[in-house]
Amino acid sequence: MPSRLQKLKEKAAFRNPDEFYFKMINSRTVGGIHRPKPEDNKYTEDELLLLKNKYMGYILQSAQSEKRLLNWNGEKSIKC
Repeated sequence: MPSRLQKLKEKAAFRNPDEFYFKMINSRTVGGIHRPKPEDNKYTEDELLLLKNKYMGYILQSAQSEKRLLNWNGEKSIKC
């Protein structure tokens, strides 16, 4: 019966050299344990402001669309 170490050696020998995981980039090892990289300041203040403005624009557009649907009087112009 193969030992655990032998199984791991076989697995390493048959692994795909082109294999890639994003976790390999987004983490680092500390004492042999994978730790995710800290993402404290992922965005600058300008980027956050831009994201908030785009989100508010989306909310306003959705509200106007809903308002139009509610004010619709039921008349349809059907073209065949």
